[in-house]
Amino acid sequence: MMRAMMTLRADRKKRSVTPNMRTEGGRAILRKLVTVSDVVVENFEHGDLDKMRASYDALRQINPPGYSEAHVKQPRDQGVI
Repeated sequence: MMRAMMTLRADRKKRSVTPNMRTEGGRAILRKLVTVSDVVVENFEHGDLDKMRASYDALRQINPPGYSEAHVKQPRDQGVI
């Protein structure tokens, strides 16, 4: 119970969005977000963003300073914390 209360307090006023990357509208939302973002976290298989025309190189052209690519191998059923 205490952990749930702490999570609710820490996550207060946070917003999230889940654009549909398989549509041009979803990719447009991603490109707009990248212009003002410091970090992009995605949970696709390696190479999926390339297929959706949202590759590392494409995003880096939108927001070049400090953008780097890192791949973490973990089981698909494991959550990101």
